Amino acid sequence: MKKIFLLSLLLCFAVPRMALASSCDDVKKNISEKIVKNGVSLDAFKLEIVPTEQIDVTKDEVVGHCQNDKFKIVYTRLLHQ
Repeated sequence: MKKIFLLSLLLCFAVPRMALASSCDDVKKNISEKIVKNGVSLDAFKLEIVPTEQIDVTKDEVVGHCQNDKFKIVYTRLLHQ
C-alpha cells in the first residue's frame, strides 16, 4: 500500500513538471509553423527559448513567451550569402 501511495505521490509532482517542460517547445513549434505559413522558409530564421532575465530588449525580437513568462521565444532572421 505504501508503494502505491508513494508512486501516486511521485506522479502528482512529475507530470506537471513534464508538461511545463514541453510547453515551451510546443509554443516554439506553433510560432515556427505560423512563420512558415506566412511564406518564410525554415532555413531563413531561428527561434530560441531564452530565460526572461537574459533578454536584451534593444537587440532581441521577442515573438512569444512560456512558463508564466519565465522564458521568451526570440526570433532571429538568418542572412544567407
